[in-house]
Parts: sequence; C-alpha cells; structure tokens
Amino acid sequence: MVTQDIGTKLERLREIIDMREQLAVTDRELSAERSQLERELDDYSKDSGLYTFKGGGMSVSFSDAMRAKYEPEKWPDIVRALVESGNEHLIQRRLTDAKVEELALTSGLPEGLSLESYRKISVRRI
Repeated sequence: MVTQDIGTKLERLREIIDMREQLAVTDRELSAERSQLERELDDYSKDSGLYTFKGGGMSVSFSDAMRAKYEPEKWPDIVRALVESGNEHLIQRRLTDAKVEELALTSGLPEGLSLESYRKISVRRI
C-alpha cells in the first residue's frame, strides 16, 4: 500500500539515481588515480628491486602471479575438454539473457535451459 504520494516517491527515486551516478563518476575517477599510482609503484619496484613498501599507514607488496588466458576462437574446444575431463567447475556459468531469448525464438533451447519472466522497472529522466 502506498503511504506517500507518488510524486514524493518519484522525486526521491530521482535523488537516489542522481547520487548513485555521481558516486559512479567519483568511483571511476578514484579507480583511474589508484591504477596510475599502482603502476608508478610497480615501475619503482621493478627499477629498485624492492617488492614491499610501507608508509602512510599501509604496506604494499608486489609478487608474480598467474591468471587464466585463452584464445577466443578455441573457446568451444576448451569447454569441451574441461567437460570431458570432469573439470566443468572451472567454467563460469553465465548466459546472456537476450541471446538465449533469441535462440529460443530461432531454433529452440536445449534441455535444461529455459527462460523465466520477471517484473522489470525502467526509469528515465524527463
């Protein structure tokens, strides 16, 4: 049941959207600045041979690490090999809704894959 008039709710929704957008802008700016500082520290680490820095109430350490990398054109082969070897848990399970809906309309969905409906709210400024 609505306890406030709809105009007040819409005004508050607009305020929240505006605040979140400003936060996103600030977050992007801070993220870019952080990345730049981290690159500068990494460069200094490589040049100096030092791997740990302390100061300003924090410490920063650098170490070599590994991450997965694949050739996009080999993706179907990689998925098949992982499934066949019982390592399907390595595959991130995420589907693109619009593409699944398109597949449902064109050639149908494989067993175990379906679409479900939900209520969606769309908001735009006027």
